[in-house]
Amino acid sequence: MAPRLKTQLALVALLGIFLIPLVFSSLNGLKHVLTCHHRFGNAVTVEVPARGLPTIGGSRGAVRVDGDPMCEGLQPSMVVRPDGERFVSVEFPIANRSVHTWRASVRLRVGNTSVPVDVGAIAAGTTGQATVRVRLETGKVVVRAELLAGP
Repeated sequence: MAPRLKTQLALVALLGIFLIPLVFSSLNGLKHVLTCHHRFGNAVTVEVPARGLPTIGGSRGAVRVDGDPMCEGLQPSMVVRPDGERFVSVEFPIANRSVHTWRASVRLRVGNTSVPVDVGAIAAGTTGQATVRVRLETGKVVVRAELLAGP
């Protein structure tokens, strides 16, 4: 076999080895490779009138949904509150009770629409937080979230 062909085959094999982690992981996170993803808490129903503030889970105030601990120590929460006519503010405080730093994002589902929310790096023993303001159509809308985390 010619030396040039051997070099090209070695290069292709080396490239293949470096691509193995990409094949066996998910890049659905905004800026990180995912090793953990879980839906957290219950869905929240928001009723949006044609005029006036939205009603969240039968309440005019904020509704907090706490998820179970997951991903070796992450404790996610979702707080949904009215933020003007036909708008809600969705806050994601995520406590890291592990000894590792995690990088997190949230897949927020508002009705049939998916909204990516970057939380960023969450150091061990701290809480990361992200907030997003969402415009809603009139009627009933279901809001749910899924935590996407990795190293």
